[in-house]
Amino acid sequence: MMLIATGIKKTMLAARIAQIRFTARVLALLNRSSRFVDLLCVLRSWSVCSFVFDSLAGYARVFPSFAQAEAVARSYLEAGHDSIDNARTHIDQVRVARPSDYATLFHMNKVLSKAVSIFDLGGNVGNLFYCFAQYLDFPQELKWTVCDVPEMNAIGRQLALERHEHRLRFTDSLQDAEGADVFLASGSSHYFEAPLPELLRSLNRRPKHVILNRSPVTNRPPVVTIQDGRTYLVACKIHNIDEIMHGFESLNYVCVDSWTASDLSLSIPFYPECSARAYRGFFFRLRDTN
Repeated sequence: MMLIATGIKKTMLAARIAQIRFTARVLALLNRSSRFVDLLCVLRSWSVCSFVFDSLAGYARVFPSFAQAEAVARSYLEAGHDSIDNARTHIDQVRVARPSDYATLFHMNKVLSKAVSIFDLGGNVGNLFYCFAQYLDFPQELKWTVCDVPEMNAIGRQLALERHEHRLRFTDSLQDAEGADVFLASGSSHYFEAPLPELLRSLNRRPKHVILNRSPVTNRPPVVTIQDGRTYLVACKIHNIDEIMHGFESLNYVCVDSWTASDLSLSIPFYPECSARAYRGFFFRLRDTN
């Protein structure tokens, strides 16, 4: 009986996830109409409609806190950042650079002659190192430190061992970014509740250059939601762009360049006005740093 009950529960959960994803696809199409978006915002202001919308959206909605979003994500799928499928996805992406990589490659190439240490926040198993090594001439003395969860670090170390790659290191401590020549946060900053400048504020010796790439930001107040990786779910935060810029300015950084990563987006089906239709990228340099 217990096995039957477990099977029924799994089937119901799978059906629920399928319904949430189907609803998200339908809303993605409807949200292309500005009239529908306006109507949706009006209806959402009614408590009854808001309840119905959130019920249909399931985990694909706005949450009051990171902790609540993480709890809801785990109630649907146990797999998160530590998922082996997460690692496989990123390994598969190292074959060629994506459109959103090229601005990062451009700026890294400019500073590489003076850079001996790169700190890669949320670098998974070192996928960007392997990808960028196909395009940039990395010196043998380069130290590329990936900061990720222990599960990803273990896979990354084994992969580096198999590929005889001595320039890769792995850590789960942000403090290892002290004094890095380049701080790289590509597709990772939105998985932290605090904006990136606040994370850097804890460092006594701040990185000379910061590349913030593939970041979902808007001009609206920050919102917390859940990103669907198909086999895993993770809480994330769409940050406010002005908060990011002011934060870096307060740390004595100057924004050298910014770009749009239009190959990526983060949609919240019933909150289209809060969605990030395209990710953004930024290159910051500490003042008085060449």
